[in-house]
Amino acid sequence: MAFSSAELQKLGDLLSGYHFHIPDYQRGYAWGDAQLEALWNDLHVTVSSEANEHFTGVVLLRQLNEDSTVLPSVELVDGQQRVISAMTLASALARRVMAPESSREPFSKPEFKVSFLDNAELQTYFNFWTLDDESEAARLGHDCSSYAANLKNAAQYFRKRAEELHDAGQARQYLDVLLDRFRLFVLDAHPDFDIHVAFETLNNRGKKLSKLELLKNRLIYLTNVLPSQAAKAGIVTDTPHLSGWALREQIHRAWKGIYTSLGRSPTTQNHDDEFLRAHAVAYFGEVKDADWLDNVLLNETFTATNRSLSLEDVSAYIRNLEQAAVWWSHMHETKLMPKAHQLHLERIARIGHAYFKPLLLAAYMRATALNPEALGEPRAHDADMLPVVGLLEQVERFIVLVLNLSGRAGHLGRSHMNRMAHSLSRPDPLNCPWKDRGFPAMPAAEAISFVKSYVKAYIENEEVGDSWSDPRFEWMGSIPPPMSNVRWRPGLGKGLATTGGHLLDFSCSNTRRLGAEQVINPLRCHGRGTSSALTRQLSTSFPRHLTMRVTGTPPCLLTDEPKPCGRPLYIRSAT
Repeated sequence: MAFSSAELQKLGDLLSGYHFHIPDYQRGYAWGDAQLEALWNDLHVTVSSEANEHFTGVVLLRQLNEDSTVLPSVELVDGQQRVISAMTLASALARRVMAPESSREPFSKPEFKVSFLDNAELQTYFNFWTLDDESEAARLGHDCSSYAANLKNAAQYFRKRAEELHDAGQARQYLDVLLDRFRLFVLDAHPDFDIHVAFETLNNRGKKLSKLELLKNRLIYLTNVLPSQAAKAGIVTDTPHLSGWALREQIHRAWKGIYTSLGRSPTTQNHDDEFLRAHAVAYFGEVKDADWLDNVLLNETFTATNRSLSLEDVSAYIRNLEQAAVWWSHMHETKLMPKAHQLHLERIARIGHAYFKPLLLAAYMRATALNPEALGEPRAHDADMLPVVGLLEQVERFIVLVLNLSGRAGHLGRSHMNRMAHSLSRPDPLNCPWKDRGFPAMPAAEAISFVKSYVKAYIENEEVGDSWSDPRFEWMGSIPPPMSNVRWRPGLGKGLATTGGHLLDFSCSNTRRLGAEQVINPLRCHGRGTSSALTRQLSTSFPRHLTMRVTGTPPCLLTDEPKPCGRPLYIRSAT
């Protein structure tokens, strides 16, 4: 029997009737304004309609064998986001009811008990922002995780909504409706039931389970299935210490680390599926299929019907995935990266990564494979990561020249770059497209340098006499002849303008400072442009915090020859 009980409960009875324990391997609090607004609107509509009940979802609990003289202790297996949000909303309404200017009618503030296991930060933010425990104020960090920031945002959002109510009496009405008329279907899991199987069918309205969450529970399910399958087949493992139980603990620790990494920045806190896909492209190799990620992870690889899958395979995969999450975090939140990497990564983020994230992720992992301590202190391992700088320069070049300037299709080169990511990530001679050149056996620096040259050749390789400019790659680059003469200095800037349907492009390779002004020589021009038109167009091509203004003579009408016109544009930038 899967569940020892299943019943429809009042929200108030649920929230105040248990001591909830939230495991550290669950993702942190992730609700944003859209989910908070939906919950508030549900409450507002229920109050207005005077409906007797409002069904608001499913919660999955598991009883814990802990002695408690006050409240039964339960593990909140599924429903954390909704339960914490409802508690925060109830506390905000109670705060409004108890405001100094409100009437002194008898009122008992609802009390909640939640323990975030091994997560002191979330515990502190919950106690302070949801439970109004001011003694926690000194422990609030200045640089908190995005999950903690979400808790703060939820409290502030609901407090603002509560303040917008007419008076304390209306706030009391809203609170009573929330606690007495909202209903949840509460499932109490049987002790022998593997609750992780339920994640593949449970679905919340608030925030759908991500593929990363589904994958975790599939892997935990397999820790029970694979050992019995191996025993029936008479397979003797090379790592007898790796039991199903040990692997399950490894999965829990890995997902705790993954959620910590993704939660370091608001930029990456909702990157579950984007990160998982980028890693899968590098780890498994991309297949052109609309449902490829589901197929390769859940239907082909990590499934009980895959007879070649072993506990060792799962263990190796999750180790790699956890390390990849750290580099994913560093790629998007660059403050711990060496300066050169910060500059390049921020510039690439500004112009758009296109499809290069799997390749960059694989490059960082290959560069530091022999120095795992670089995960925590990348800045201290600048020498190991130096080859990646050259690759970053060529990626930036590729995005601007091939995908932005040349007018070619936005997906041009994606499959080739994904193959390179796979070759960097898992250098297997059997699947490497350049095995005849020794690519799989190359040291990390040499392999990444090879990839850099490949990206460069994809841009500009050309026949010179009887050979190629880079003879390792016998193909013509993607940039047509006029464009191939465009000079480029990574990071110094680019200007794009379209006037009358003609393309004007500029390079900062000859930039020199003139006080607050910069002089930029145009490399080629196929039309006339006015100062105001160029100003509008150039402003969209430079960092958003700069205001660009053309103050000099617009470029003259030139021939089709790709050469500098010799007349400078004066671009004034003001921070």
